[in-house]
Amino acid sequence: MSVNEEECKAITAAVEANHCIFAVGHVMRYTPYCTQIKKVIDSGVLGRVINIQHLEPVGYYHFAHRCVQTSH
Repeated sequence: MSVNEEECKAITAAVEANHCIFAVGHVMRYTPYCTQIKKVIDSGVLGRVINIQHLEPVGYYHFAHRCVQTSH
């Protein structure tokens, strides 16, 4: 969202004023496992890759160590 508290507040105010949905996605492509997956694909050892579906399963335990805030 932002690394600055004032910008976070401004974004929140804009979202609330416009009654829209706001979501934040975290870039995972630079994590070690994603980098390794990319290397394997680029190596050609798997052949020609047509489609990839990569999911991060998120269970209740995922939120035990993160700050999760919801408002309704």
